Amino acid sequence: MLVIDTDPQANATSGLGINPLTCKESIYDIYMSNVADFPYMSLKEIILETKSGIDLVPSSLDLVGAEPFLYETEGRFEILKIATEKIKENYDWILIDTPPSMGQFVLNGLIAADHIVVTFDAGVFGLHGLTALLEIFNDIREYTGYQVNAEMAILTRWDNPEIENEFWERLLNLIRKRGKKELNKEVVSLQSEIETEVRRQFKGVYYIPYDPLIPKSQQVGLPLEQFAQESPGALAYKKITENIVRWQ
Repeated sequence: MLVIDTDPQANATSGLGINPLTCKESIYDIYMSNVADFPYMSLKEIILETKSGIDLVPSSLDLVGAEPFLYETEGRFEILKIATEKIKENYDWILIDTPPSMGQFVLNGLIAADHIVVTFDAGVFGLHGLTALLEIFNDIREYTGYQVNAEMAILTRWDNPEIENEFWERLLNLIRKRGKKELNKEVVSLQSEIETEVRRQFKGVYYIPYDPLIPKSQQVGLPLEQFAQESPGALAYKKITENIVRWQ
């Protein structure tokens, strides 16, 4: 299996035990290979083997600097698709991790992928993200001719409305006077709204419960299945994986 990290935050890279700051080459070099006067580099040249046994094309913060060049590059939407075509026979599965915001790296990831899985957290921003995502799909069809559709939605941290996150903090500031019990009701109501809309848009919807072992596995740089295979999160991801395998 190969993981291609196309997010400048490089969470997939660090989550597999690789420090982005130590990588001499990264996905940045692949995108910049399409810019004039920049030396060519292939995915095969920058693939790293991680301690989990999963191969990785790492990312780094340098990737932010590549995006402005791409707007002036011909064929910029297909850079990753063309690069992965050259190595895909070497792997049963290639997972492309994209940034959470719109941009050239998301477009490249969506176009390069055979199947698309979208994740949402338990915040109101998840619903806003769904609306933006559907607009992106329409734009890709209109401007590039590629038909992209997400086949699966994963709802994360769906059973614990008290998790500290951006949504919790903003909602807490807005309705602090109502008290924590009332606040939790507001969170559950918004979760229900998101869930209803997600189910309307996607064929397959799966849930990942809150599991404190997930961030711990990321800290040690191992997949959750290797770090704590019987944890609630690992069992939920196992079920998702079993369904994804049937796509072949």
